[in-house]
Amino acid sequence: MKTGVWCSAATALTVVAAVSRADVWLEFESPGAAAAWTVGRGAQVTLVDAAPAPSEVAGGAGPAGRALRFAAPGGGGAYLSAVPDGLASAGSVALWVRRVGADAPAAEVEVHFVEPDGRSRFWRKITLEGSDWRRVEFPLRFFRTTGARVPDWREVRHFGLHARQAVTMDVDAVSIERIEGYGPEISLRELRDIAFPSAPTGTVRLVRDAEYAILTDAAGLDLLMVRAVMAQLTRQLRRLFPFLPPPSRPPVLLVFAKADDYRSFPPRIAERMGSTAREPTSDGYTIVGVATSWWDAQKGSLRPVFFHEFVHAWLSQAGGLACEGHWLHEAVANFMQLSLFPQPGFDELVRRSLDAGAARPLRELCSERPVRVSDYWQLVTVFRMLVSKPPYSERLPKLFEAARAHSSFDLGLYLAEAFGVDWDQFVADWTAYCDEAFPNAAVPSASSAPPAEPAAAPDPAAPAG
Repeated sequence: MKTGVWCSAATALTVVAAVSRADVWLEFESPGAAAAWTVGRGAQVTLVDAAPAPSEVAGGAGPAGRALRFAAPGGGGAYLSAVPDGLASAGSVALWVRRVGADAPAAEVEVHFVEPDGRSRFWRKITLEGSDWRRVEFPLRFFRTTGARVPDWREVRHFGLHARQAVTMDVDAVSIERIEGYGPEISLRELRDIAFPSAPTGTVRLVRDAEYAILTDAAGLDLLMVRAVMAQLTRQLRRLFPFLPPPSRPPVLLVFAKADDYRSFPPRIAERMGSTAREPTSDGYTIVGVATSWWDAQKGSLRPVFFHEFVHAWLSQAGGLACEGHWLHEAVANFMQLSLFPQPGFDELVRRSLDAGAARPLRELCSERPVRVSDYWQLVTVFRMLVSKPPYSERLPKLFEAARAHSSFDLGLYLAEAFGVDWDQFVADWTAYCDEAFPNAAVPSASSAPPAEPAAAPDPAAPAG
């Protein structure tokens, strides 16, 4: 039995080191251990001798006896239809790995935890360099995700390995670790330490409610004003989406005192996920379900972008839909922004844009591709129709159910399933709605901008690699 006690030094500034027990889940000692795996695209799994074991590990805590050998071309993979007991409450997953072949080139392999339908998953990348055993550990809260549906650790059913390049590697002693105070979600305390690593004691303020939390080091931000609008916003969201479950944790808005600190946050959080991210160029950005922006004294405490980004964070938590700049997220965020901060002349802007032929085909707009800021006005018209006109308003829950079931924002996959119409009918209904809701304006408006201070679609700074 490969067990051991590990000492984990927390990276958060205010957390002391903690001792926890790593419970080994996979140790490959059974002669039939390899037969339980399903392989694909040319991959193979076999059992091999784990020797030589790393000399620095004592007490049988590391590789010993047999190990699993995974050999695959680029794109090959192997999956096990099982996950550790209690995975959803664990702090991290660890495994011992080694590349086979002293002269083999470096290779990247992904560790996957996959939901039953295979459409949504958690994953992390391992870079294999050198042929000695080494232990890699991944906190659950810093796994990356794939799919429009945000995966849930309680729902994953498969564990897998995926080769990005041709590789032969050995795996042993796959374990889960429990650390008090750490689980599958980033705590407010740890998020504070990542967001404001050099903030003097007492300068970071926290406001927490059942449906939102605000963290800021901006002394000029009037939290009473922000709380009042946030309470109004969350009430409106709950009235609009009564069919969505409460957020799994309060969605968070970070407001940085300095623009430079705001821009450096995505690269910092991406680094924790074993990735990289470019600094955002927009005034607001949502990453890993956390809304961020920065304090501008000229724009004040009720800056629309704060609440626009918070809607993205709320939808990620309550709706279980990843924020990656797609039409549904941006439609809801801009709709809610305009309900809180009406833009003079917006209806005239819509009419002129329609008359000028500026609208994109709906099949193209409501697809799996991220939208542009210039699409925001049109997305507002689409969502206004969805919430005000039958049969769309009556079947709004089915839209979210279908988006999650397909793990996709491509409305074409489930338009009929969600609303019972085809594209011709959908376009005709939207055109008729716009003609009714945005009639020809008698007086031209000076406004020709999309919703005030929108946040750019978060594609440029998304974690990569």
